Amino acid sequence: MNLNLSVIVRALVRWSWVLIIFLIVGYVLGKVLTSILPPQYQATSLVQLNGGSRGIIIQPVASYANLVSSDSVLGQALKQFPKINPASIGTKQLVVTPDTKSNSISIQVSLPDGKDAAGLANALAQILVTSQNAYIKAQTEQQLSLLQASIKNDQNQINNLKNQIIAVAGQTPPGQQPTPANVAEQQQLQNEQQQYINRLNTDQNQYNQLVTDQALYGQPLTVVQTATVPTKPSGITGVLPLGPVSLVVMFLLGLASIFFLEKMVKRVNSAYGLQKETSLPVLGSLRWTSPSPLSAPLLKVIESKRPYGEDCRVMMADVLFHAEDEGAHILAITAQRPQSGISCVASELAALLAQSKRRVLLIDANLHNPVQHKRLGIPNDAGLARMLEELRNLKMNLTASAQEPVEMTQQAAVSMMETRRVAGVQPNQTPVVKIHQQRSSSNSNGASEQKFVDISDKFPFDSYIVSTSIQNLYALPAGKTSTNPASLLSMPAMEHFLRWASRPIDYVIIDCPALTYAEAHILGGLSDQTYLVVDATRDRMRQVEATKDELLSTGVKISGLIVNKLGRWI
Repeated sequence: MNLNLSVIVRALVRWSWVLIIFLIVGYVLGKVLTSILPPQYQATSLVQLNGGSRGIIIQPVASYANLVSSDSVLGQALKQFPKINPASIGTKQLVVTPDTKSNSISIQVSLPDGKDAAGLANALAQILVTSQNAYIKAQTEQQLSLLQASIKNDQNQINNLKNQIIAVAGQTPPGQQPTPANVAEQQQLQNEQQQYINRLNTDQNQYNQLVTDQALYGQPLTVVQTATVPTKPSGITGVLPLGPVSLVVMFLLGLASIFFLEKMVKRVNSAYGLQKETSLPVLGSLRWTSPSPLSAPLLKVIESKRPYGEDCRVMMADVLFHAEDEGAHILAITAQRPQSGISCVASELAALLAQSKRRVLLIDANLHNPVQHKRLGIPNDAGLARMLEELRNLKMNLTASAQEPVEMTQQAAVSMMETRRVAGVQPNQTPVVKIHQQRSSSNSNGASEQKFVDISDKFPFDSYIVSTSIQNLYALPAGKTSTNPASLLSMPAMEHFLRWASRPIDYVIIDCPALTYAEAHILGGLSDQTYLVVDATRDRMRQVEATKDELLSTGVKISGLIVNKLGRWI
């Protein structure tokens, strides 16, 4: 496909409804995606665990991290944000990461509202720190109370043992040696006393250490980084605006669809592509121009130095070369459908051939919508239709039973209009219409003889031909008729006329109707060459190829193509 700018513009205008549908789908899709995948704002708070204490019982950092997503922390924090749906907080919205090396906990919250994300992250950190510090403090105070009770108990035991030792020692009279039993009992009591003293010292040391740790590490969990309100969304859904992106993506898909549709339709965008697809020579490539060339004088168009005039001259040269190469003199111009520019191409081709010092007869055979008389400025009272009608009437009025050739005067033969004749083509002053009788063999039933009347050779065809303002160009207008055009043009006299005209004339150009009319097929069969005008704005390559095959099956061969209205913008 020739991707020039005009082709692209035409395709976009032609398939604009496809592009509009894709844009509507993109708009709706963008709205849906925006509601399903709103932009996420990420906020992070950081909790530090002080692990230097030896007396205070502190859990590993991973244990505290697991508490963040529990109901005791998360549930309490969500109560502060009633707009947030608890069901929407999943593993992607709340990410808690413990770091054993730094003894820290990262609390990361992602929500469509950046303010809520920062607030929830800070609330989770604060609730975790407050609740766990309070719990640790309570555990520490309980441990101090137990140590105090243990110390007091140890002190009482030591005092009791001391009194018992004194009492046992008092059982020995002064100046006497204690008995072995007293010595053994005293030793036992002293050992027990020493044990309590050692335990008292241990409890006292533990108590002092715990009091010191409480003073130094009374708040083992602290918030070292509060979350700030994010100003930019995180993730690709936040960076890329889904609405405009969906529009752009669907717009590109629409363009790709248009390109695919254009490729499938196979429009006529270039002469080379048409020739390659149909295997038919393209003998002319006329670009689209506005206003239509039919609205301008013919002589002005063919003598114009504008690009369209140059296209016409190139077309004439190619057609002339093609016709001379095959010795063709009768050239029919037709198209697949009306309004394809048949009359325009036919008149311009005829005029340019006439300017090349060749005698040309332009026949307006489009009896449905004749236009050549308007463009050439000639009358349309008498023309092709009148000529064929009078010839038919003459044959019907002649007597076919004559035994010898008869002669009729010109007045008895036909009433003719006095018109200018083709230069060098003079009819007989008194044309003779000969009636020839052909006999057929009689059958057993004694069938009557058949008569055949041939008057075409003596009919004054040139009386209907007029000269034009362009030298060497002669025209036969369509004329006016109420008869079916197909029945007129299918008369044998039409073929006689074409053969008669091709003798003194170099080229006969027939402006045929479109192939939707039967007479186009008739005239194509009577011509030496048939050229198909392809409307680049409406015809398709497949249609041209199908037309070629259809005409070939009826005995009409397309000798070449002439592309018209090529390169139209809209």
